[in-house]
Amino acid sequence: MIIHKYLLAITFLINSISVVYCQPDNGVNIIPQPVSVKLKSGKFQFSNNTTFIFSSDIDIHTSKLISEIIKNEIPKNQHSTNKTSSITFSLNKKFNEQLGNEGYTLNIDPQKVSITANKSNGLFYAMQSLLQLISNEEYKTSIINELINIPCVSIVDYPRFKWRGFMLDVSRHFFSVSLIKSMIDEMSRYKINTFHWHLTDDQGWRIEIKSLPQLTKVGAWRVQRTGGEFMNLQKPQPGEEATYGGFYTQDEIKDVIAYAKNKFITIIPEIDIPAHSLALIASYPNISCKQKPQYVSPGSPLTVEEDNVLCVANDSTYIIIDKILSEVAKLFPAEYIHIGGDEADKIFWDSCSKCQHLMQENHLKNTEELQSFFIKKVSAIVASKGKKVIGWEEIMQGGLAPNAVIASWTSVDAGIKAAKLKHEVIMTPWDHGMYMDNSKIERSYSFNPVPDSTDAKYILGGEACLWTEETPNDREVQRMFFPRALALSEIFWTPFNKKNYDDFLRRMQQRLPYFDAKKIKYSTMVFEPIISFIHHGVDSNKIKIETEIKSLDIYYSFDNTDPDEFYPKYDGHLLTIPKGATIIKAISYQNGKLVGKMVVKDLIKIAKEEKN
Repeated sequence: MIIHKYLLAITFLINSISVVYCQPDNGVNIIPQPVSVKLKSGKFQFSNNTTFIFSSDIDIHTSKLISEIIKNEIPKNQHSTNKTSSITFSLNKKFNEQLGNEGYTLNIDPQKVSITANKSNGLFYAMQSLLQLISNEEYKTSIINELINIPCVSIVDYPRFKWRGFMLDVSRHFFSVSLIKSMIDEMSRYKINTFHWHLTDDQGWRIEIKSLPQLTKVGAWRVQRTGGEFMNLQKPQPGEEATYGGFYTQDEIKDVIAYAKNKFITIIPEIDIPAHSLALIASYPNISCKQKPQYVSPGSPLTVEEDNVLCVANDSTYIIIDKILSEVAKLFPAEYIHIGGDEADKIFWDSCSKCQHLMQENHLKNTEELQSFFIKKVSAIVASKGKKVIGWEEIMQGGLAPNAVIASWTSVDAGIKAAKLKHEVIMTPWDHGMYMDNSKIERSYSFNPVPDSTDAKYILGGEACLWTEETPNDREVQRMFFPRALALSEIFWTPFNKKNYDDFLRRMQQRLPYFDAKKIKYSTMVFEPIISFIHHGVDSNKIKIETEIKSLDIYYSFDNTDPDEFYPKYDGHLLTIPKGATIIKAISYQNGKLVGKMVVKDLIKIAKEEKN
């Protein structure tokens, strides 16, 4: 590496294992879709003589970061060549208001690539776009025998929202640090900048609090249960040891925070209170209304004897919360702490003499106002640590705490209401596909985080949320996030009028070989047949089959055998169900190749579902 007074230049060596093939259409297959892309004539060619140049005002951290990306991720040609080219990174001397803090320009000409931004994270995001132009196709061998060509383009790009998040629930199941880091790696590729870490819930306490050792000695562990419907798992049996779970030490958390910061991702911790607190109460039973010993739930349905809500009238509750939030605030540099606040069952407060007395003393009309009393008190604790509060929409019940940010999750309605009250909002509505479930990606992609008649300045952005009741391991986390997270990244970054679902599906398919090469598990649902039961006339019923990705070939069977490309091909018309048939199976092919999984539907069951 040669360091000049004004330039730092790096010429890379040949050590990649990638092959890049010609790309379809115009070759501009970037996710999220940039604000402006202008295709120019010609191709830029990478060679082993390509030089990377950093202007002197770029800090050494950023130049090292991009240099590592260059070394590890840009394919290189094995054979020497006399071709010369350069890629220059520079910061704007004067702040470009259009680009803001995270935007960039990327200009590619046949011999030179120029990348500019106001700040280092803009350079990083430009690099992610450049990588997608290079490596949309599958890595096949360890040798490249030809020069790597990318299209000449002019790109101006900046995000629509400043909060572009993903949430991972690590309470229902504990996930490794390596998985967390790999998710940070992948999310940063698509310009996601916030990781919401759901660290506590009824099923496990996942963060070391040194002043409260019982939280990880007791709260981080539950009895082992495998398979079955999560919310109906068997309760702990007499004498059964709690051996399933785990927690992150403070050193591990510091390491993850530093790792995320290196990828320009901020981590927001969540300590979910006053409800979803069974793991906390199992550790310190005196802070519940019943003050009885509890267990960390393996997923069993709660009863009135299993108190998972903190006692609002107990001084010990606030002493423990203060200790927790003190250590959390010191650990996490982010300006926010998420305090949950959702789904508090008020029956515990209704039957608690201390809580009822507190309501009378403070002239609180109902338990919703009691919840607001609690949230405001906790918000004051958070503020005393120099942080701001985020809470799920239920913290609006009984009155909002000053400056609280609302995460609107049941619908957009709470977000609209909060914005009208001049509170900032993070949109995460499950009914618009913000939850990483198995609904159609189109449902997610069509979401607009700024509802009609809502002042956009109060909408910080949105989050993709993965609740992990039915997601027990690292590989399933990947499958639930991808490729849906790509659609959500485009919601949060791309201007609403620049979005195009069909074009997104095209670009998304160009990313799948990358996932294959990296051994990242992803859902194939976009390829899989969607089977619908259609009531057709008074006494007859029909079957309709479709797929999210159009122009696939669908083959089906009613005779309980597995269809392939030699079976009847679906032609778009409604299918008549043969007499006696109880099952339909369908499979998809693309260009003669099997894609996705076979879908099997119980005809009797779906008939009942459609009827209801």
